[in-house]
Amino acid sequence: MDEARALSQMFGQTTDDLQGGYGLSTNLALSTGSYANYWGDSGDDHALTDAQMYPLVDVASRNKDANYFMLTGTHHNPELGVDIDDSQREQAFEGLFTHRWNDEGETVSQFTDWLSEDLDSDDYQESSRAGRGFAGFMETITDDDMPEKLMNTGTHLKEGGNEYQNASFTQYNIELAHSLSDMFDAHVYSFANGDVYDTNDQFTQGIGQYRHSDGFIQMGTEERATFMQFLMGNDETAVEAAETVDLYHQMESATFLGGGASAETSRGSGTLQGLFDHSLKMESESRYQDLGEQVDREEEVTGIFVTEAGNLSEKIPVVGTALSKGIEHGKDGIVEAIVDGEFDKTEWSVRSGNLNWLDGPFETFMRYSEVTWCATVENAWDFVTAYVDEFEDTYETQAEYLESIEDYVDCGDGRI
Repeated sequence: MDEARALSQMFGQTTDDLQGGYGLSTNLALSTGSYANYWGDSGDDHALTDAQMYPLVDVASRNKDANYFMLTGTHHNPELGVDIDDSQREQAFEGLFTHRWNDEGETVSQFTDWLSEDLDSDDYQESSRAGRGFAGFMETITDDDMPEKLMNTGTHLKEGGNEYQNASFTQYNIELAHSLSDMFDAHVYSFANGDVYDTNDQFTQGIGQYRHSDGFIQMGTEERATFMQFLMGNDETAVEAAETVDLYHQMESATFLGGGASAETSRGSGTLQGLFDHSLKMESESRYQDLGEQVDREEEVTGIFVTEAGNLSEKIPVVGTALSKGIEHGKDGIVEAIVDGEFDKTEWSVRSGNLNWLDGPFETFMRYSEVTWCATVENAWDFVTAYVDEFEDTYETQAEYLESIEDYVDCGDGRI
């Protein structure tokens, strides 16, 4: 430990522009993360303090190629001789994320901040590395048992009158949670427009490749919901996610009505809302398992959102850019006008055609929802389709159908 303290003291005197090589940075991150995982919260008087670990984390995180490996498990511009077992990387990753840092994760978030910050860099190599890095990071953070390790950390925490014994890392490493929130904003188009079901009507799985031309990454349904659950674990980032979902819906609607997006593209906000609702339910269940009593996370987040929602001015350029790239809309398009604050809603032109474009969002929302007010809890989509299958072409007038549907929704049999 004396050597580590001496190294920490030396690194603490360096300037911010000092960057270690790939090998040094990688091994320093692995060593510090592994130490944090095994001994960081041990309470041992002889253990390194957070203050002594910060210079090590700070210097290790300055080399983005080394960060790329730590977050993805794939080497990017490596040095010869750097050959590390992936299980060691995952242990270090877990330690860096789940240790309860007394700066709330501000220093360790340097490992991840660049994934969103560099995405729109004019330097192709930087932006491509950030995009591919996020895809790899998604694989790491949602793969196998990693979500369980990150959400059930064994960390004790008092919050909102509750005493958690197994808090999620985002509940206490708040700055790290904000770093994930920034990634969500930067990749919101991919979250909204990825396929929900495969050809067998099962949830899609896995993480695809980053497509630099439009910034799109095909991500599995549960992987997206799991990532969003991390955001739901923290009050601030849960509200930020709610703001993003709302803002995306407004922008997407404006783009569709103004002729800047296809009907297929305009289904994204429904998918995004469905994922948001599903991730809230997942977080409520996780907290129930910890506390042994029900926590309505949706009610908590809604209450905070209504009373404390912030200024969206910082989100508009990020979300707008993500949507603009995704739909391949021109620089002079409607999204850019919204971003620049120049769009006049009185100039909206309503597209001709029917409202079939609403079916996608509606179906996604229903599939994630439940009918809870009747004798048995039932999936909302099954509830709706059962009615359609039973009563399609049964009645002749709208009034008859309205009466039938009202009876059915009130837990009757729908027959009049």
